[in-house]
Amino acid sequence: DGLLTYLPLAHILEYVFENGALFWGAVLGYGNPKTLSDNSVRNCSGDIREFKPSIMVGVPAVWETVKKGIINKVNAGSPVVKSLFWNSLSLKASLLASGLPGTGVLDSVVFKKLKEATGGRLKLCMSGGGPIAKETQHFISMAIAPMIIGYGLTETTAMGCLMNPLEWNTNNMGAMPASIEIKLVD
Repeated sequence: DGLLTYLPLAHILEYVFENGALFWGAVLGYGNPKTLSDNSVRNCSGDIREFKPSIMVGVPAVWETVKKGIINKVNAGSPVVKSLFWNSLSLKASLLASGLPGTGVLDSVVFKKLKEATGGRLKLCMSGGGPIAKETQHFISMAIAPMIIGYGLTETTAMGCLMNPLEWNTNNMGAMPASIEIKLVD
């Protein structure tokens, strides 16, 4: 697996994932937030397309920018393109919710350009470093790759809660590790 890293190491999220990737033997690719996409560079491909990551970690501001870029591109298209995209997004969500097959066809036909823009190998997105809107998590998960979310603090070495990729949904943060205690205060 390959992990594209581009956040500063001052982010505990990035620091822990880089160390984890080294521990697990994953390949690290270093990018720059200003050269991630093809739109931000001239005469070459962006860092994401060149490196072809299978895992991508980001903060909510990055994912909001990705979502906004996709929506702007779709809305600039013809009415047919807009209708196809938004209906396919809804259909994919319905198919996944009911456990029916067919999402692979949507991914390979409708969402193909989005998959190619992320290198074509992206299996998992992860968001941390702050709360992300459910709509953004859902949008990225349907259009690009499943997005898991985590909650942690610098004081807990980024540990807190992390969603299990095999139990993906937008309604929970995931389980706490056994070594962490959390106190909920109202």
